[in-house]
Amino acid sequence: MKEDGIHGYFSSNRRDGKGHDDLYEIEFKQPIEQVDDLINLTCLVKSDDDKLPLSGVIILLRDESGNAVDWDVSDVEGKISFLNVEPKEHELFIAKSGFMELNRMVNLDNNGNNKEIEVEINLKQASFLVKGVVADPKSGESLSNVPILLTDNNDNLTTTISDQEGKFSFNLDEEKTYVLSLG
Repeated sequence: MKEDGIHGYFSSNRRDGKGHDDLYEIEFKQPIEQVDDLINLTCLVKSDDDKLPLSGVIILLRDESGNAVDWDVSDVEGKISFLNVEPKEHELFIAKSGFMELNRMVNLDNNGNNKEIEVEINLKQASFLVKGVVADPKSGESLSNVPILLTDNNDNLTTTISDQEGKFSFNLDEEKTYVLSLG
């Protein structure tokens, strides 16, 4: 992107291009605001029990309005990196099969002092798994894409959607009480 915020370039390997990676010039009708103080966020995910890195953890990065900004899956070192994130408060939704889901707020507003922020996340293993099937009460037919809401005794909300066979599951902590409802 040029400094004027209107003109820029990108490359693409399109089928109808001139070669493999072609360069294209773009022009926006209005200037695009450039943010110079973007943050690189690195998440280190570990097991709460033994503090070993966890691979295969999904982290969804949401902005302060709850909109998804980015997502990724942790590598064998338990790392996930989100590059060029706006310096404001974000929510991390963290999930791995067999572990408790976690929502965690991170404040990336660092007054421009640090462009690299590292956050350590410790996931607690689930005590047990609850499975269910959503079905029509009259026909007994399973229902897909039904929102299922799970609220714990601290008013933390976890949601899922029934699959094509009406099935759903939640990892639960034996130390909490839960209320399950359909959305």
